[in-house]
Formats: sequence, structure tokens, C-alpha cells
Amino acid sequence: MQPNSGSNGEYAGLIAIKKYQELNNQNHRKVCIIPTSAHGTNFASAKMAGFDIIPLKSTDMGEIDVNELYKLAKNDNLSCFMATYPST
Repeated sequence: MQPNSGSNGEYAGLIAIKKYQELNNQNHRKVCIIPTSAHGTNFASAKMAGFDIIPLKSTDMGEIDVNELYKLAKNDNLSCFMATYPST
């Protein structure tokens, strides 16, 4: 079955990531980084999938702050980074 909406696709993707990590004994990976410029469904989908969310600051132009992303990604519990393309 294929999700029919973006939010269902987000959730399905996050569940797939979570299941993969569980199967590879990486249950400690529960952190999902999401840009503050993202649509609200990104945060909701990640929370529903059981992730701890770390918001990623955006630049004044609404773009991803890459320097901040590098800092946040240095996390042993990092599971995934959720970005929308094009950036919302």
C-alpha cells in the first residue's frame, strides 16, 4: 500500500527508519532533527512515530542553517533528519 498524502508518507518513512534501526540493534536512536521552517505535519508525524524532536534553526532567509545542523548531528542518539524539498 502507498500513502496518499504527504503526511502519511512522512509517517510511513519514519516508521520504516525506526523499524530498520530496531532490527539493527540501534534502539537508542530516537532523535529526529526537523527545521523550524518545516510544515507542522513534520513535527506531528515524528512525534506520532515515537521520536524525540530537536528543532533546527533556520536562517533569516528561511533556509536550513547548515552550521547548526552539523552541530546537532553530532548526537549518538540521532536517528534521522527530516527535510522538506522544496523547503517550506
